[in-house]
Amino acid sequence: MLRKAVVLTVGLLVVVGCAQEPGDTPPDDAAALAKVVVTERPGQSPLVTLPTVPFYVSTPVARLVTDGHGAALLAGQELLVGELVVSCTDGSVVDDGWTSQFPDLVVGKNSVLDAVLTTAHIGAQVLFALPNATDCDVLLLVITDVVLTQADGTPVPPVPGLPTISVDDAGVPTSMSASGTPPSNLVVQPLLASDRPPAKAGDTIKVHYSGWLWDGTAFDSSWAREPFTLTLGADQVIAGWDQGLVGQSAGSRVLLVIPPALAYEDKDKGQIPPGSTLVFVVDILAVF
Repeated sequence: MLRKAVVLTVGLLVVVGCAQEPGDTPPDDAAALAKVVVTERPGQSPLVTLPTVPFYVSTPVARLVTDGHGAALLAGQELLVGELVVSCTDGSVVDDGWTSQFPDLVVGKNSVLDAVLTTAHIGAQVLFALPNATDCDVLLLVITDVVLTQADGTPVPPVPGLPTISVDDAGVPTSMSASGTPPSNLVVQPLLASDRPPAKAGDTIKVHYSGWLWDGTAFDSSWAREPFTLTLGADQVIAGWDQGLVGQSAGSRVLLVIPPALAYEDKDKGQIPPGSTLVFVVDILAVF
């Protein structure tokens, strides 16, 4: 499947091809893959039919089945991908993740796929055949979305009484200002709203974030690091995050005001004193 075959093999392109005898004519892998038929089936994953079984390719090969209608794919973008994996031995489905999303591919990291991806758009379907020592897999990939670099939603009018956030020229949050008594309940306020599907408990999300104490003191930010990945509802973060980010969408920027009971309560966390109300701005980059 893509999570095994593509991550381990496409990223490094360390592929062991099937043996050829001396004097054999090299197979036309592109022509072989062109004979694979993809049939759409409403309400379920497509049907991938191999021209013969067992099916054979000697090297990795890819082709565009249908292009998408979304934005053009760009070099360096991390793609969210659904997959359907068929065994070359008998044409059976090895793995069906067609309705799932996995952040598995980066445009510009693999010469075989890049010949297709650099001309494609979100929504594209791509066939990719991978040989190995004893078999091969044919993968039908659908590019469902990209992992954002920052929130791209529509600005939401400010809500009076809530903390205000300043951003730099690139739109990255830099400071926070709050006044008055901090709220005693969790506050969840989108600053940029997205119409993508909302995240559910159990979903994995990738985010950038900045955090402040109520007096404006910054204590953490991911913007100078890699984005942070977590599974909602798995107790990997404070309760205010688990509760506040459910229902939010990729592309959203969300203001969270988290009372001590949903943060660190009376614990001393170094830069975060006991009983602190915390203010976060969270950019949701992907939901999968």
